[in-house]
Amino acid sequence: MLSPEQVRELLQAMCDELGVCLSGGHVERLAARPPESVEAFVDEVVRIEWEDAGLENGLRSEMEAMVSNAMARALAQAS
Repeated sequence: MLSPEQVRELLQAMCDELGVCLSGGHVERLAARPPESVEAFVDEVVRIEWEDAGLENGLRSEMEAMVSNAMARALAQAS
């Protein structure tokens, strides 16, 4: 699982690279209790950012790749 700092770094990268920027309160809530799977993490970011709006599939794929990479790095660091 991602540490709070890793969640903050991941969300900052999503903001910088993809333009998906959450407010500080949402960032801290996710950092305190991050979803444990790639899909759940991306679903939560999408829910917060777009509420009922649609999301382009290509952007979702990029988000999933970023979350997957961050989780893999966290797992490698924990080993």
